[in-house]
Amino acid sequence: MRNVHLKQNLLILIKSILFILISLMILVSCDSKSDKYREWIKLRSGTKFTSEDMSFLINEFGEPIDTVDLGKTKSFNYYNHYFFYGPFFSKEESVEIINDYETKWNKMYPELRKWLRDTGKKQGLDPYFYLTDKNRNWKEYKRKIDDFKSKYSYKYEKKSFGKEITFYEFVKSYNEKFPDLTLNQSQDSIIKFLGLEDYDSKQMTSISYKFITDKNDSYNKRITGNDKVKDFKIDQYRDLRIYNDSTIDGFLYSNSYCITDKSKEKRKESIIGDWIYGDVQGAILFMKDGTYSMSNSMSSKRGKWWINCDGEIVLTNQGKNLRLTDDGIKIGSTIYRKR
Repeated sequence: MRNVHLKQNLLILIKSILFILISLMILVSCDSKSDKYREWIKLRSGTKFTSEDMSFLINEFGEPIDTVDLGKTKSFNYYNHYFFYGPFFSKEESVEIINDYETKWNKMYPELRKWLRDTGKKQGLDPYFYLTDKNRNWKEYKRKIDDFKSKYSYKYEKKSFGKEITFYEFVKSYNEKFPDLTLNQSQDSIIKFLGLEDYDSKQMTSISYKFITDKNDSYNKRITGNDKVKDFKIDQYRDLRIYNDSTIDGFLYSNSYCITDKSKEKRKESIIGDWIYGDVQGAILFMKDGTYSMSNSMSSKRGKWWINCDGEIVLTNQGKNLRLTDDGIKIGSTIYRKR
């Protein structure tokens, strides 16, 4: 027993020494915080995330500005029959309803397609358009499918009272109904039922910590290299993804960034006011309360405005964001100058 404790203590000591060595290597070899993060993720990729890792990251970059656990926070409402495996139905109920759905669907769907194809042929359509909205019976075809699916949707909503479920609630419910499956197998099934792509499934099965790696960087120098764009300061951050088995995702996700609050306020102050194009061929009035009015010879608009993470001006009721340059506010090739 004494030998076992000695071995355990020795392993802990070795791990601590290794962690200190890794930290020293990173600190000595890197100048910028971005480089430190890049080296840290390379060294720790594929290993288990520990409290020492979190302490190191907090010491270097500060507390995470955001923690995202979509598996626990993002919720889903009914959108296919597999949702009957959720927590509102017993195993017997869910199996019965899903079998009923699939039996009827597998009979109805091919018959409907054949009917639509035959009607398209009778209408003299090109075969390519038989099963498209060029067919006069397309709306009827869609209505029959919607009616069929709505019956099951109604049955689900009636028992769930419209309550949504999170990814992990869905996994837990499925695993309780089929206890012979491992939790990972149940998770894989739910990913398939929800039709999640690889990126989305990773988001659902991991926690993401957002650390600021660089503060007060020049937007033009770091992002655009365009001296014509009126410069401002940004904070850059990276997402660290930890999977639910505590493994560190070693993929170096691209830098995200956002204009700093201080730069955002300075930018707002410089924008508030009246901006005109030509001899008042067009005008935009930006108000302090976050509203704007815009007019030209063709039309006029009103709405709200704000600054996004790119430092661009976002307007409601306007398709494109506006960019503030040294020449003025640019909309396409048109430049508005402050009056």
